[in-house]
Amino acid sequence: DEVKGDNGQYDAWLPDVLEDMGEDFDSLWQGFMASTAFMDFAEPGYYYEIQSIDDVGSLPYEGDQQRDAPQSLGMNYFEIDEDEGAEGKYLQVDFAGDDAAALAAVSAANRASRVDRAEFRFGWTGITPGIHSLTAVAFEETGNASVTRFNNIGASIPTPAATFANLPAVITSREFNDIQISVDFLRAGGPPHYTFDPAGLAPHSFNLQLTVDGVTYPAQAYSPGLVGSLNTLYQNDTNLGDNFDTFRFNWRGYSRGFHQFQASAELNDGSLPPAIVTRTIEVPQSVAGPGFTITSPPPPAPGGLPNLLLIEPPSISVTVENISAEARSLTAYLDAGQGEILMQSVDFASPPASVTLTSSSSEEFRNGRATIRVIAGTGPGAAGITEERSTHVLILGAADHVPSLTAMSVDGQPSDWTGTPPSQIHTAAVSGLEWIYTGDIADSRTDLGDDTNIANTSDLGDRNMDLTELRIRPTETDLHFLARYRDVTNVNRPSFAIAFDTNEPGDTTSVSFIGDNSETLLDTVGRTYDYTTQVHFTTADFSRVEVFDDVGPATWFSPSGERSHVSAANSLIEFSIPRAALGLAGPGPRTVHIQAATFENVVGWNNDIESSRGIVGSADALDVLGGQPGVSQNAYGRATLVDGIIDNTGNPSVVLTYAIVIPGPESSGSIPPPDLITVSPGDGSTFPTATPQAVTIETDLAANAVLLAVNGQLVEATLTGESGGVRTWSVTTPMMAQGANAVVAAAFSNSNLTGRTSYLLLTYSATTVPAELSVFTAE
Repeated sequence: DEVKGDNGQYDAWLPDVLEDMGEDFDSLWQGFMASTAFMDFAEPGYYYEIQSIDDVGSLPYEGDQQRDAPQSLGMNYFEIDEDEGAEGKYLQVDFAGDDAAALAAVSAANRASRVDRAEFRFGWTGITPGIHSLTAVAFEETGNASVTRFNNIGASIPTPAATFANLPAVITSREFNDIQISVDFLRAGGPPHYTFDPAGLAPHSFNLQLTVDGVTYPAQAYSPGLVGSLNTLYQNDTNLGDNFDTFRFNWRGYSRGFHQFQASAELNDGSLPPAIVTRTIEVPQSVAGPGFTITSPPPPAPGGLPNLLLIEPPSISVTVENISAEARSLTAYLDAGQGEILMQSVDFASPPASVTLTSSSSEEFRNGRATIRVIAGTGPGAAGITEERSTHVLILGAADHVPSLTAMSVDGQPSDWTGTPPSQIHTAAVSGLEWIYTGDIADSRTDLGDDTNIANTSDLGDRNMDLTELRIRPTETDLHFLARYRDVTNVNRPSFAIAFDTNEPGDTTSVSFIGDNSETLLDTVGRTYDYTTQVHFTTADFSRVEVFDDVGPATWFSPSGERSHVSAANSLIEFSIPRAALGLAGPGPRTVHIQAATFENVVGWNNDIESSRGIVGSADALDVLGGQPGVSQNAYGRATLVDGIIDNTGNPSVVLTYAIVIPGPESSGSIPPPDLITVSPGDGSTFPTATPQAVTIETDLAANAVLLAVNGQLVEATLTGESGGVRTWSVTTPMMAQGANAVVAAAFSNSNLTGRTSYLLLTYSATTVPAELSVFTAE
């Protein structure tokens, strides 16, 4: 659209150019232009360019200014957005003249600073409270100007100002003294100055309050009795030569973590908004709590027995001494397995030399090993920065803690299995409602070389068949099982088998095998196994529990109500079998003996295929339940699978069959109390010396821990044998006193000295035979 004129003059009609650009010339009031001249249009590399800013506006300049006046102002500068064509901006405060006077009054003193193309900034200082106006004058290069007024600007300046003079960001002590808040009492316009008046009656007065974590502390006027008081904000200005009033706060009872402080100073007449200042401070978790010592009952050595035996106690007490000066409370809790109960809590202004905390709620006591936990706090009621210590007692003659069974889910998640497993490999214990066996890691068979059928990995055996733990827990209707593996990489591969001898009276028949056509036999010496079971994937998508009964048709069946879940994520097999399917639906507790083994699974039903992967010339079991306690040995050796039987006749220390007491359904799966059958020597025995004596104790299979106490000194017994449903325990008494000695034998259903209990009271006597007198004749 360019038109060539004379003598090298070129003209362009802007409306046409803008139309080609999609713009409307009538709406254009200002723009930027650039002109480029080429020496040779065919060679655009040679050109000369001139850029200029030209006013192409068709309307007089009006100034695109913000006209929404703020309602209040608490700043010392004022910003105005301007169009890009403004060359200068001037701002006049409280100007009373007309537009012409405003244009004439512009000067360097009221010129705004340009901080961006469309933004100017004007510094407004010395603002006084009240209503103000601002008059803005804008110019552009063309000479056009505009005048805009901003009226009814309310200026509110918070007075007096408050500051935290010495509050750090981090506090590393249990108490912090002399937090100072300074308030500027100078009054705009001069005297009279502001004065502190918490009653709010004096003219030109202010009040102050401190809020810490939502708790408000109003400032109090100076009084000698307030100096040094705790958690109180009080006036105490020691520098009368400045213009600040100082208030002090001694902080106590705070906890570890982050805390919010807010100080608010406000005129009592409400004429100005309050001056508010906030701070966030941290008390690190590393700050130690107040120290103390439990002197009675003295804490046992780590892992040791309690130092105090209480029989039918009417109350239980704990005594604390050596309490740190910062402590303001002591609280004691008692826990014998049923959950903590509060014994007593004591607050004090300063710690006494000794504090005894007592619980008299004997109906809440439970038998067994009980923990007494004492908490010292820098605040009341075990609040603030705390420190805790614990000790233990052994309670007998109270109520047993017998939790009822809760519903168990079969979902491949171990979260509802809460018992504590024994720490030593190839040992079993009862914890809570669970029987738990701890196996070894990487102890499955390693005698198979590179047999591809079991995907052997180096010399560690197959991780998919490596049993590391077994748990059993009864409910009213089912037995629940959790078998842990070293690593389940494919849910189709592991197969877990377990056989049961339910000790049915008069039973003479027995299942002899475990697994499916596995060439693996049970140890039936002295045992008649009633059921052998197997849990495995029977189809590519589902696992099932299959049972083989020693009576009835010689066939496998999947009982109604069985459930199973093989989890690769948690490397476990969880399953349940109805009590009725195992002959355990009748009343009363039953002692059941078990053997268990793992196999590699072949997907399919046992009646249709051989689901236990066959190993030529050998038993098919890859890992077994049991072994010699504390000794690591692969399954082939410890179960001597060379003969195909899960036994070890050459090493009686190897345990491969386990006895478990299953409570009857009527007990809701609760643990039965143990039975103390005999204690030998018996009650009334007399010894010719007070030296330690050997004692033998016999219990039923429900006992998982036994101890002996002589004059209150506890000694734990060692399990030395088990036969015919009787467990034999051995223990040696501590040194006895001359004459009668009070002896207590106690048995516990849980290995940690809790759960169901029984005990016997005995008396042992020790007499000293006088040494034979020797007669010496003096020569």
